[in-house]
Amino acid sequence: MISYRFILALLLSVNGQLLQAQQPDTNAIKNLYDLSLDFTDDRVADLRENADKIEVQSAKAEFTKGQLLANRLRGLAEEYSGNYESAIGFYLQTLNDARTGKWIEYEIAALSDLAIANS
Repeated sequence: MISYRFILALLLSVNGQLLQAQQPDTNAIKNLYDLSLDFTDDRVADLRENADKIEVQSAKAEFTKGQLLANRLRGLAEEYSGNYESAIGFYLQTLNDARTGKWIEYEIAALSDLAIANS
């Protein structure tokens, strides 16, 4: 039986190869971000790696939300690692970027992340 984790890993692998093989596509970047949000705390290294990929590919594609997405994933990785002060720093940067860009949905997510990290 094929497990959910195997399928997810396969999708991420294909997504990562696509990101490297072609000119960056904002949909591929967002898909990688969305898939990364479902990672559990045993996938911290993968979260960090995907945050780096999103940052690099977003810069190439001039995707303005890329830094915000990468920082949120970095915050999750720090939170999962028990580094709450560092996680809060990334979440505050995400909140600042969301407010600067007037991206309400990301502002709400950042406030939620901060509330969870502070509890």
